[in-house]
Amino acid sequence: MVLADEAEVREAAEDAGFKVRGCLGILTVAVKSGILPSQQAIRDVDNLVSTGYRVSEDIIREVKEALSRREE
Repeated sequence: MVLADEAEVREAAEDAGFKVRGCLGILTVAVKSGILPSQQAIRDVDNLVSTGYRVSEDIIREVKEALSRREE
């Protein structure tokens, strides 16, 4: 598995047959695995964005909604 957020790196790794995860994917897996509470992961997403993490607002919204549903 390769951990990468940059599109070029992700594409090259996938082309080479690797499974790829980025920051948001790691947070999601951590919540699904019970390692991290969903509210903490949502705060971590907000912290990433506030410190310059670049990703579309649609993806951020979708990830936060999915994490919120994990609480239910």
